[in-house]
Amino acid sequence: MLNDRKQIHRWLAVLVCLVIIAIFSNTPGTQQDLKPFLRRHPTLIKAVQRLPHLHFTYAGRVLDNRVDLVLFLYIVLRKVAHVLVYGGLGLSLAGALAGMGRRRWVWAGLLVAGVAVLDEWHQMSVAGRDGLVQDVVLDVAGYGGLVMLYLTYRAVGQVVQRKKNNAAGPGDASQETGAEGPAEAAKS
Repeated sequence: MLNDRKQIHRWLAVLVCLVIIAIFSNTPGTQQDLKPFLRRHPTLIKAVQRLPHLHFTYAGRVLDNRVDLVLFLYIVLRKVAHVLVYGGLGLSLAGALAGMGRRRWVWAGLLVAGVAVLDEWHQMSVAGRDGLVQDVVLDVAGYGGLVMLYLTYRAVGQVVQRKKNNAAGPGDASQETGAEGPAEAAKS
């Protein structure tokens, strides 16, 4: 029963991510324009001004935090949102596909890429929006980056747990908690 409930929660997390993507994908560009909001918050603008000089091109636009601070911050915030939402989608999918073992990470990545492609294709039909290959790459990279952070966090936690268990000594009750050992962790 507990595993069924856990699995339902994992798929609900996937659904929430997909709904968020669908809402933002269907919203015309003029309704997503954060630039007026950013202009009303000079503290944010001043924080961007204090950053080292950043200059890059994204989707044919030159972004420079010394030239157009508001546009720079606007684009960076939107791209951070891409990374977080698609990374969250991918981690949720990987959790929902836990029964597949290690293959779940690949399948989750492929599904994230598929959703990203469909999202960008759909955006080409929404007023004031563009479908960008760069955003698909960013979405998949967001998934990859969050997976790396998650797996690193989990590996560090396992090392800490092993050290605690070793420090406790043999036969200590803390070793008999049923915690996942290295062999079991490697399967996921």
